Amino acid sequence: MRKISFFILFVLLVSCNKSQDTNIHLFLSDYKLMQQYELHSKLSEISGLCLNDKSELFAHDDELAVIFQLDINTGKVIKWFSLGTDKIPAGDFEGIAFGKGLFYMITSDGLLYVFPEGNDKVNVDYDIIDLHMPDKIDIEGLCFNEISGELMIACKNYPGKKYDNQRVIFSYKPDQDECKAVPVYFISLVQLKNEFNITDFYPSAIAKIPGENLYMILSSKRKPCMIKYSAEGRIVKAVKLDKNFHRQPEGIAITPDGSIIIADEAAGKKPLLSIYKLQESE
Repeated sequence: MRKISFFILFVLLVSCNKSQDTNIHLFLSDYKLMQQYELHSKLSEISGLCLNDKSELFAHDDELAVIFQLDINTGKVIKWFSLGTDKIPAGDFEGIAFGKGLFYMITSDGLLYVFPEGNDKVNVDYDIIDLHMPDKIDIEGLCFNEISGELMIACKNYPGKKYDNQRVIFSYKPDQDECKAVPVYFISLVQLKNEFNITDFYPSAIAKIPGENLYMILSSKRKPCMIKYSAEGRIVKAVKLDKNFHRQPEGIAITPDGSIIIADEAAGKKPLLSIYKLQESE
């Protein structure tokens, strides 16, 4: 794909450590918050996270097709690149994934942008696939299943007429001829309430645990929470998130060693990047 130089959109982005004791915060029993960084205000609308095949971390903006590579150890921006040879596409971008050498970024109404990684401050060509998602579906999350080769698409609200009291995850195989996603997982709101005392669940991000048929799914609306969901169709664990640490969780990625990375929008303060380490059993 063709690349051309692009005028500088942003000043060099920097970040700083968040000044609080992160070592006391635990969740899901076996994860410990090890680092939390305040990101530059240019990332106030951070909306999605993913890792490429070299375990490098990427994030994207909510309104413009601009992608940032972030340093996992500091939260600093290493580089940024954008889509479009003449004008950067605008839209409601809600999730990003990487698979088989390409990035995928999705809008809330089901337009899938496909593009390669770009060098610093360049723009890259892209393709758009219309997934023909059902009306009213509000997409909020995207991840790649390296086992099946599918993109998993998490929807925030309306699940469809047949799926009351559930939240729906769709799948799409990028190499299939028919450009249509289909529902494959159904998250029971009744189970969440009865077993985990969670009454607000509106998926905002999804990530697959590498090598396992398990997903982590965030919810940011009202009371933030996160669930661990099995590809067998059941909720394995669920936890409410402390708003002192997660004001508005909108992005999630999981490293090969099992660490969880969560991005929070600014929500009137500073955007955050949090790193949770999987603790070894004693």
